[in-house]
Amino acid sequence: ENSRSMMFVKDANLRYVAASKNYIDAMGREDIIGKTNAELFGDSPKLNALGEEQEILASGVDLIDCNREYAHDTGVLHCLVSKHVIRDEKGEVIGLLGVYRSLADARLVVENSRLMREAERDAMTGLLNHSYTLKYLTSFLEGEGRVNSHALMFIDMDNFKSVNDTYGHICGDYVLATATRLMQESEETRVCRWG
Repeated sequence: ENSRSMMFVKDANLRYVAASKNYIDAMGREDIIGKTNAELFGDSPKLNALGEEQEILASGVDLIDCNREYAHDTGVLHCLVSKHVIRDEKGEVIGLLGVYRSLADARLVVENSRLMREAERDAMTGLLNHSYTLKYLTSFLEGEGRVNSHALMFIDMDNFKSVNDTYGHICGDYVLATATRLMQESEETRVCRWG
């Protein structure tokens, strides 16, 4: 109750087991314990998270700090949302912990956007980094990428280490940045940095 974050705990059937007062206030219902969102809200937009929560429980993979917007009585609520699987001593998934951190302050929204961009980009080239490249490819292939044919190329710069060793890292960075710019000239190409 002392946290500014809005938190809940759900069991393996996604029934509320516990919730912080500020989460209950945000939901607009006092009687959430022991119920699912479907029982509480029917077809309301508050059910949007249901599929996501079922997927988290099924996969056992946490959702960490996703930027989300929710309609609220006082306007739009901007949050960083994390949802973590709860496991018993045998490692079996038995529930879900949800943490919503408000980003109502515009400065925090801007700062969070900047941090998210920095987390997903390679600092020198500005390209998507390794982990976000994997997320992008997965999302693309599960979505619009299923429709047409595509090519995936891994491009390696032979003897690049010798550029750094002979001319220094500043020169090596310039070579990488130039190669990046040249590869990005095609509008149909998405360039990412793998390593």
